[in-house]
Amino acid sequence: MAQVTVFFSEVAANIKVKKDTTRMFDLLTIHKVEFTKTDVSIDEEAKAYMKEHSQAKPGVLPLLFVRGSFKGTLVEMDEANEDGALLQWLGLDN
Repeated sequence: MAQVTVFFSEVAANIKVKKDTTRMFDLLTIHKVEFTKTDVSIDEEAKAYMKEHSQAKPGVLPLLFVRGSFKGTLVEMDEANEDGALLQWLGLDN
């Protein structure tokens, strides 16, 4: 698994989920964070891993993992970004 992984669904019907996913991708890209996109709508093994290892409410997407551990949702990511501490929050500020 890559250092940073975003679990999302390409077929999400919810407009908010799609916007949140785009926002998460954009924030990572702007901060030059390399990440892997994992589409849980086509990868059952990844979906099971995501469910087992996250503390998010069921159905919440996208979810961010760092080094295989659940880090948070867009809410937490946005808070860290607004505080100017996104890389620190991700643990990538070395």
